[in-house]
Amino acid sequence: MPFNNSYIDAERMFYADSRDYFRSLASRIVKEPATTHIVKTSRRGKTLFLVIDRNIKPKEGSLVVIETMSGYKVTRYGGDTTRLVWGTITWMLRQG
Repeated sequence: MPFNNSYIDAERMFYADSRDYFRSLASRIVKEPATTHIVKTSRRGKTLFLVIDRNIKPKEGSLVVIETMSGYKVTRYGGDTTRLVWGTITWMLRQG
């Protein structure tokens, strides 16, 4: 739908208090606070925030964080149980 002749009410788009906005956003992306971690990383010069839930079982094709000998690595889950899955990525937020 094109935005020609559309009216956008700026007051409805933004919360008056940024804390209310953050709470609203956090409640959408963090389902289980006790097992959810937010990690800041970068890829191709872009800053990313990964929302990782350690309680979610990965499905085939899910993005997961695995433990390796040299640290942690983000990869797609292929159904193999030989890798030690640290957590399942539920959201990726890009800055800028």
